[in-house]
Amino acid sequence: MGNAACRRWFDAAWSWLGSPARLLRLAGLTLAGGLAALFFRTRAAAALETFAGRGALAERFYVFFELYDPLVSWWMILLLLTTALSFVACLQGRVGFHRSRTRVSRLGFLLSAAGAISLPVGAMIERGAGLSGELLLRERQLAEQVYLRSPPGQERLRPLGFSLEVEAFRDGAVEVGFNGTTKLLPTAVPVRVGCVTLEKRLTRIGAGRESFEIAVADKQTGREAVRTAYVEDSIQGPADSVYFEVASYDPDLRGLGPAVRIEEQRNDGDEGVWVFLRYPTFDRDNRVDRYGFTLMSVVAPKEAVVGVSRHPGVPVLSAGGAALLLGVFLSVLGAFWGLSRARERDDA
Repeated sequence: MGNAACRRWFDAAWSWLGSPARLLRLAGLTLAGGLAALFFRTRAAAALETFAGRGALAERFYVFFELYDPLVSWWMILLLLTTALSFVACLQGRVGFHRSRTRVSRLGFLLSAAGAISLPVGAMIERGAGLSGELLLRERQLAEQVYLRSPPGQERLRPLGFSLEVEAFRDGAVEVGFNGTTKLLPTAVPVRVGCVTLEKRLTRIGAGRESFEIAVADKQTGREAVRTAYVEDSIQGPADSVYFEVASYDPDLRGLGPAVRIEEQRNDGDEGVWVFLRYPTFDRDNRVDRYGFTLMSVVAPKEAVVGVSRHPGVPVLSAGGAALLLGVFLSVLGAFWGLSRARERDDA
């Protein structure tokens, strides 16, 4: 009884999908949805983000319908899948494989059905394995995560699949290390790295990984050592047994400009001092202590924003579209041949 009920439900759904009028409506809706998704993704993404910021209800609508990436949203794939099934149902009902009179018609039927089903399959592959986002390359850091299109205030990350490391920033390009080789990412010229395409979009001054050139002077011996360090790094004094820590950095401490706090580990507790870039020798010349510090330079790190794209579903979509068009052409051609042969037999 259960199998019979399932069979009736399936036959009813297949009959509902097999209506040519319904196929036309579904195809029109899918085409309109695809054009709207393409427009909002490429031309009006900022307008959608503005809409999402108008209130909690607008934000929920924006997130639920995945308007931050509508081309591979669940509703777009659902429209493609429903239209493809309706096309196959109409093809089966109007033409049919066994009712085809010629081999060309049968081949056209198979190609049309396979091409129609390939379209939602390609969209699903693109949704699950595709990449379309940005990669942030920073000095002294490995880049392994891609920032995908996301709702406002949220971050969607997907693994890149390999690691990139910045080796050098050059005029108009970035050198990155990949699997023991060096790739040059010039401005606005896509470069294939691994299985993805990288396109450098901009280079800017970053924040949070500044490097400092600090001179440590021993006033008793007159020796001085110049060290380069980052926040939380240890620097060695003129004597091998003396170490200091770069504890923190403030780009504008109390309106006096960039300053670094240097601490020395002692038995009676940590003792720290702020050293200013605007007054580099003030600590060395005025503070009563054996060691004096001079902040010689602060180097802000550069970082590059790189566009990342990987579209494994595009070949499936392209092949499916070509198979669909070829299948329709062969089906029509086979139907004409069948009619011509039937007329020839009738005349004979």
